[in-house]
Amino acid sequence: YYQQKAENNRIRMVPVAPVRGVVYDRKGELLVRNVPSFSISIVPADLPKDKEKITAQRLSKLVGLEPQEIINKVKAGRTPQQYFLPLPIISGVSREMALSIEELHLDLPGVTVQIDPVRRYLGGPGLAHILGYTGRISEQEYSALKEKGYSIQDKLGKTGVELTFEDKLRGAPGLEQVEVDVYGRKISSLYVQPPEPGSNIKLTLDLDLQREVERLVRENMGESKYAAAVAMDPRTGEVLAMVSEPSYDNNIFSGPVSQETLDSLLKDPSRPLVNYAIGVGRPPGSIFKLIVAAAALQEGVANASTRIFSAGSITVPSQYDPSIIYTFYDWAPLGWLDFSQAIARSSDVYFYYLGGGYRDFKGLGVDRLAAYTRQFGLGSPTGIDLPGETAGLVPDPDWKQRAKKEPWLLGDTYNMVIGQGDVLASPIQMVAMLSAVVNGGELLRPQIVKEVLDADGRVLRPFKKEVARRVDVSPANLAVVREGMREAVRW
Repeated sequence: YYQQKAENNRIRMVPVAPVRGVVYDRKGELLVRNVPSFSISIVPADLPKDKEKITAQRLSKLVGLEPQEIINKVKAGRTPQQYFLPLPIISGVSREMALSIEELHLDLPGVTVQIDPVRRYLGGPGLAHILGYTGRISEQEYSALKEKGYSIQDKLGKTGVELTFEDKLRGAPGLEQVEVDVYGRKISSLYVQPPEPGSNIKLTLDLDLQREVERLVRENMGESKYAAAVAMDPRTGEVLAMVSEPSYDNNIFSGPVSQETLDSLLKDPSRPLVNYAIGVGRPPGSIFKLIVAAAALQEGVANASTRIFSAGSITVPSQYDPSIIYTFYDWAPLGWLDFSQAIARSSDVYFYYLGGGYRDFKGLGVDRLAAYTRQFGLGSPTGIDLPGETAGLVPDPDWKQRAKKEPWLLGDTYNMVIGQGDVLASPIQMVAMLSAVVNGGELLRPQIVKEVLDADGRVLRPFKKEVARRVDVSPANLAVVREGMREAVRW
């Protein structure tokens, strides 16, 4: 009896998953935490092949899965990497079901009940694009990460802060040497190398401000299918609020996701999984005029006293056929305007002059306009610590020839100076540009994470402002642009 018992016992090294770090807003409000969840798994090594069918049938009656589905999962798990690891069969089961299976363990060889921590996102859909979610590691991810101690059964960040700060949030796994019986159940623990808990993350977000921006965006979307808003401290680059609509509930990814739910997200034409604040470029509109204004001042095209008359439009003959006349409109006949008034009233005609020139007035031209646009960060990702950022587009004659097989026209410049045409930018790019105007010329890297903390609250990585570059516009000229912005509020 004892000889047989000894032969059936085994010594096994079992990985011990670390506790994943939690996430707070800048004031310490908890946004992400871990909650326990019961899951049912099978260790392939502990389930004899001749008992696969009967075990699957017994387990099927308890968990509601088809026996063949259970068998297929076990067969897929009979690999060198997974042979001794618990293979998830179903997660998120009730406590009652878990206890029922535990009571029947003698009739269910290899079947184990585990208590796994799952992520609970407390901020609602408004924070889904920022926080992201975790999910089971894919084969490709496992191949790339197994040297870093990842198991084929691990979960990891898939998007948002969960992804970009995966290495900080995860921690380091431990090991436990255990003695198991013939059913694969632990008899005793022989040695434990405890895991290292993941670091905690404090975001730059102000949750109260975030809630207010969410409300304002939703109330003012009108019939638009999409909307985004970003609030950033122009002194530091700290993102205080970021909203992207439509959004989704990232808690659905904490448990089993039905194909129907997944399809509804993936096939939704409004693309709720996309972060429109950073991931999509659109023509920025009149806010782009601030780049034109700064460039025109710096290049001597205009000064604070430059006055231009807007009769409501300008007309330009075609460079190929002078009998064809093109009209470029202002939003209203605004009369005589100086520099600040042109910004305050957002005169299209004034900026047609500054960017493309008109009659005897020599404007910037497309080459200088494109160069300053890139200086202010458009055409390149800002480097914000979130995945999925777009570079946008700064069009110029070379691009148009490559992309459209067409020459650049004066009308293209006129469209560009008012933020229309082919120029594309994301809200995060425009708020970074605007911050450079406000702070005197520093183009900052926007940041969503303020601090990385250890389990006891000690700061492991403090916040540090990062300056991507200084724009080549003097502080005096930026002050003139800011005065126009102030007049826009007074007007």
